Amino acid sequence: ADLECLADSPKASTAPTSTGASQSDSRPAYAVFKDLLKAPEAAPVLNDVRLFVSRFPAEVTRQVAADMIHQLQAQCTSKLIEVSQLTAPNVDSLVAEGFERFITLKLYDKLFRIPDAEEVDNEALRR
Repeated sequence: ADLECLADSPKASTAPTSTGASQSDSRPAYAVFKDLLKAPEAAPVLNDVRLFVSRFPAEVTRQVAADMIHQLQAQCTSKLIEVSQLTAPNVDSLVAEGFERFITLKLYDKLFRIPDAEEVDNEALRR
């Protein structure tokens, strides 16, 4: 999986360990989420994400993009929670927030791209 290109949050938070114990460690929650994605059981979810990203349209409204992402998130987070060995009261939010960050980073160029019309205006302003 292409996880090394993703930036970690500088904000540290406690997160459950992947040992199944309800302990917490000092790693950022996103680091724990990325470890979860490295598990062989997460391969189907990563395949779903790759397919989703490759098929994601270049130009959609923010609402349509949000609806598409939330639908994928609902499907994938439930699968990840099932295969994870994480046990803590906040596992659902850890996985949901981690997945949201992961998919947003993967789609960043498409979600936050400057429309062509605005790019022409920006170029005119630069002159």
